[in-house]
Amino acid sequence: MIYYYLAVMMKYYQLLLLTCLTMACTAGYAQAKKEKNKEILVYQCLRYNDSVHVKQTEVSIAHWLAYVYAKFEDHPDGDPDPGEVAKFLPDSVEQSNQFLFDMFLRYWKIIVTNELDEEQYEKFVWNSQSVRSFPLYLTKEEKKEYDHIKTFLNKPITGLTFEAIEEFMIWQSEVLDGWRKEDENYTHEVRFLPRLIYDDLIESTKTGLRNSKEKDGTLSVVGDSVNLKGCHLYNYKGSQSCPMSEGRFKEYGTLTSTVAVDSYNPDIDGYYNLLGNVAEMTATKGIAKGGHWGMYASEILKNEDLKYSTPSSKIGFRFMVVVRK
Repeated sequence: MIYYYLAVMMKYYQLLLLTCLTMACTAGYAQAKKEKNKEILVYQCLRYNDSVHVKQTEVSIAHWLAYVYAKFEDHPDGDPDPGEVAKFLPDSVEQSNQFLFDMFLRYWKIIVTNELDEEQYEKFVWNSQSVRSFPLYLTKEEKKEYDHIKTFLNKPITGLTFEAIEEFMIWQSEVLDGWRKEDENYTHEVRFLPRLIYDDLIESTKTGLRNSKEKDGTLSVVGDSVNLKGCHLYNYKGSQSCPMSEGRFKEYGTLTSTVAVDSYNPDIDGYYNLLGNVAEMTATKGIAKGGHWGMYASEILKNEDLKYSTPSSKIGFRFMVVVRK
């Protein structure tokens, strides 16, 4: 009888050991899987599927200026003419943003003429919402507006041609590849989002708005565009009579314009401004999605294709990154 109990106990401990080993292996696998997922995360992007990552925000003015600066920083023929640099700036500019591009061109004029008045200008290096830093020269008065300038640099870049953005995407791909030099098994291809992906993401955004609830379980969104306090949930045309209006006017000087790319709350998937702010170019040239600040919410929510033929101050872009191993 004692041998029987010994056998049972041996069987029990073997099973216990096997269970512990299995759990350890599973935990190890989960950790390895987690690390693998961590490896292919893409800067400023959210995972859409195993290989596609989508930019969390629209591309900002700062991001675009960083690209232009990088393009001319090591100019093969010496310091570039400011006129050449200007060709890479938007064709159509929202008037309130013009001062940023004037500041940027000022940097190149000072370099070419080598006439820096150190009592008048001071060099500032910016890196907000950009993949690399770039310089601006500011006067003493402009330095006092540091936070204001930073906010405007964080607004979406608009007024560009489809072809100019394609060139940007080649550069962005090279930048992302360069960050992974230690692992040459991965490549990054930056592209416009297809209309179908926009439709999927926008529908998810709208579903999230319809199902948004307060702590007591009541719906917190009215008509997919306004919260219970009467405030807009994204940037569209209409009444701005809510507690946030005063702050927005103080920040931007108007209630009818673009706002920073990370303004308003992100949607249910974590993306900012898929609805409103600026319409976004798709992979189909001449078609934009998501609507813009000059459209009513009812128009935006229809999610109809917005056609364009020339650069517009109401049309910007975000991108997706295809990661290949």
